Amino acid sequence: RVRRDHEEFRLDAMLLRLSGARADVMAAYEKLRSSIRAIDMICLTQDKEQPVIWIMLPLTNAAEAQAWMQRADGVVAKVTSELLSINEVDPQRIRSLEPY
Repeated sequence: RVRRDHEEFRLDAMLLRLSGARADVMAAYEKLRSSIRAIDMICLTQDKEQPVIWIMLPLTNAAEAQAWMQRADGVVAKVTSELLSINEVDPQRIRSLEPY
């Protein structure tokens, strides 16, 4: 739905991908679950048998997403982060990910 809103109404949305050592990713996931906004979506998936966190930040542009990441710096400091605009990711890539 967020992707359609972006395409139809040009509403900003960002995706944050967090990866790294299993223990660091799992610790980040536990801490981030309680700190995201009600409209955000967080999911834990796996990529090549490693845990990966995806966080969708609807109604958020790149500058706002960077500010969100800075506020969460203590949590995400030990993992690798990749910030993507919603239009940079193929929806099939997300749908095909396996739950962790």
